[in-house]
Amino acid sequence: MFNLFHNHKGSFFVLTLSLLICSMTTTFTVNNHISDGVSILFSIMLSMLLISLVLALLWEKIEGICNP
Repeated sequence: MFNLFHNHKGSFFVLTLSLLICSMTTTFTVNNHISDGVSILFSIMLSMLLISLVLALLWEKIEGICNP
């Protein structure tokens, strides 16, 4: 896990995950329509970003295994 923070994509992954958790918490706790709409939009965008980061990290690992 410590090596994950030395990788900039790994650090960005942890930051994105924490922002996604905050956005989902805001969605579930606040009963305002405007706030719900904004936080749901951010949750969707952060989820897409998180999936792309996982794919980038996976691609980097596969490339490292195939090209020693």
